[in-house]
Amino acid sequence: MPKKIRDLIFYLFIIIFIIASTATCLYASGYKFNLSWPLEFNRLLQKTGNLNISTSPKGAAIFLNDKKQVVPGFKLIKKDYLSTPAKIRNLMPGDYYLRIEKENYWPLEKKINIASGLTTFAEDLNLFRSDLPIIISPSSESSIYLNNDNSSLYLKQAKSWIDLNHYEVNLLKGDKNGAWINNWEIFSAGQIININTKNTLDLNSLLTTKNVLNWKYDKDNNSIYAYLESGEILKIDENLNSSSEIFTLPNIQDFKQDQKILFTIEKEGEKQYLKEYDLETKKEIKRMELPSVGRYLFFANYKNDYISLYDQENGSLYIIYKNDWQKSFILTQVKDWSFINKNHLIYHNGWEIIFFNLENNSSNLISRVSDPIKKIIWHEKEDYFIFSTQNSIQAGDLKTNIFTTLFKTENIGDLALDTKNNILYFYAQIGQQAGIYKLLLK
Repeated sequence: MPKKIRDLIFYLFIIIFIIASTATCLYASGYKFNLSWPLEFNRLLQKTGNLNISTSPKGAAIFLNDKKQVVPGFKLIKKDYLSTPAKIRNLMPGDYYLRIEKENYWPLEKKINIASGLTTFAEDLNLFRSDLPIIISPSSESSIYLNNDNSSLYLKQAKSWIDLNHYEVNLLKGDKNGAWINNWEIFSAGQIININTKNTLDLNSLLTTKNVLNWKYDKDNNSIYAYLESGEILKIDENLNSSSEIFTLPNIQDFKQDQKILFTIEKEGEKQYLKEYDLETKKEIKRMELPSVGRYLFFANYKNDYISLYDQENGSLYIIYKNDWQKSFILTQVKDWSFINKNHLIYHNGWEIIFFNLENNSSNLISRVSDPIKKIIWHEKEDYFIFSTQNSIQAGDLKTNIFTTLFKTENIGDLALDTKNNILYFYAQIGQQAGIYKLLLK
């Protein structure tokens, strides 16, 4: 071989080596050549970005702009595809259409932006199963409530309960306004019904009078009260064998005990007041005048420094700061709400889902829907919420603002969420079969 050709080959290899090593160093440093046509010489070499992605559950396939992502490396025969969790490096800056797919789960779609020199995080994305719901009991429409260990379901209007281990339906005697007080007992209109023994304890036997205007169970302190026509508020002993008077006040619309404090809703002539009393001194501490046209009830709290007062007639939710009533909040047009934690809640006004921050008195619109919303439930362990309309059940993620339609049918009623096992129970009419259904979410 002539010397000139040998020298040409030598220099050619040197040039190839320099180009290859330079390209490798640039790629390792996060740069890529942008060879899209037409060429833009000012953007020919660009700093890339990365994408960190994870899902719950994991093991989902990743698509960017409809292209399934592969594991980096050189494989001529069979490619290995990426699955969550994953970190995808050296992506050209710009907008991407992200799609996540997993067998037996609804696909998730999201638009993301990759920025030069930065990592975009799409983490803890919630994927939901695409299973069909299973009927566990034919039933008329009813409000439904799970007990604490998620083993039984109480159907309020239907006056029955369902054993979720065997799906047995049991009828209950008594009023249709009951509530779970533990895993095996339901309190209803002065009676405690034990679902295991089928025995009923009548609390009226603990009172010296039968003139009870209403009975009250307070979930926050797990206590039962009787309010008498005479204005006496009696508290049932925790052993359920005696009662004691804690206060006497006429014209109480509702009340709530908080240790040695009693909050009341009272009517004085045409006016209504929220009042606070010291149970030891029996003296009024302070009061707040409420709109006279309203029907106010206390609701359970999230073990925080507030009390929740709801005007059922006007749909106003009062979040009262116990230590300083001047720092309280009034949310209007509230149909249903759920506390996320002690300082945040989520609620809807029928058409919009709104996030509210109690720390800075700010609200953010999460979504607006076309069908009236019926109920909203927050899943505190998985950081997502479930809401229903007349014809659909959907899941929403606060972090990503992604919504997934879980199921569509006719006449969807009340919901109850088993957060431990990720199971949703709900009333619906599917085809000709109306009853209580269960739907596996994860």
